[in-house]
Amino acid sequence: MSTPVSTHPDEFLPRDTADVVRTVRDSRRSTKPLIIRGGERPDEEFGLPVQGSVLSMRKMNRVQVVDADARTVRVQAGARLSDIDRTLGAHGLGLPIVGDHRDITAGGFAAVGGLSAASHRFGMFADNVAELEYVDQDGRFGTCGRTHHAERFRKILGGGGRTGIITALTLEVTGVDKDRTWLTTDAHRFLDFDTWVEHSFREIQSPGDAMLQVGRWIDTAPLKVARPVGTGTVQLGTVRFGQWSSLHPTTPNLSLRARRAVGARAR
Repeated sequence: MSTPVSTHPDEFLPRDTADVVRTVRDSRRSTKPLIIRGGERPDEEFGLPVQGSVLSMRKMNRVQVVDADARTVRVQAGARLSDIDRTLGAHGLGLPIVGDHRDITAGGFAAVGGLSAASHRFGMFADNVAELEYVDQDGRFGTCGRTHHAERFRKILGGGGRTGIITALTLEVTGVDKDRTWLTTDAHRFLDFDTWVEHSFREIQSPGDAMLQVGRWIDTAPLKVARPVGTGTVQLGTVRFGQWSSLHPTTPNLSLRARRAVGARAR
């Protein structure tokens, strides 16, 4: 079985698909469930204790092959999307779909489908997976893709790890220079839910040149806050607010450059 780290004796850190096969097969002799994780440590997810052994993909994080001609990249399942994008950037390429934070892994995102602000153009992250390697619940290795074992391929993508542990993926990429592409935001705000839905639907149906689209609606229940004196309560009103933002390509001006510089320093 893969070597556990000393501080987490029930965490196993495979470095390749063969390690995953051994770990899954050995785990079948244990009474503890085997829990699959992407890049996080077992004590980092929600701050809760892990009830079982953990197979973490965070050491399976290599970007293995970039094929600029075919516009594909082969990665291990634990590779972070931000690292994949950085590697692709050197070839003038990029991932069409990325998550909303830097630590999302390729295998984890594919296993839940993977929506993003660019899904109106490129679908889900899983739609950009061409092939994958996996290990099933019995520790058997297999491959599948759009043109071979397509039914299993569809079951594993978005399957949350229940139909197979993704160990490597071949992803389709696009030609884009994300470091030098500037976007401007066209934002609309709403207080009525139905109006927000209608506007969002129209924007999704006719995005124009929008490269990213983001919609948010906040709808809270009434809040009860204790008075500073006495035992009574004060009920605050509900909050109902929505925003739809479309981000379009633009030529950078001084304001945009300043905001990007501030954001880079903050990150």
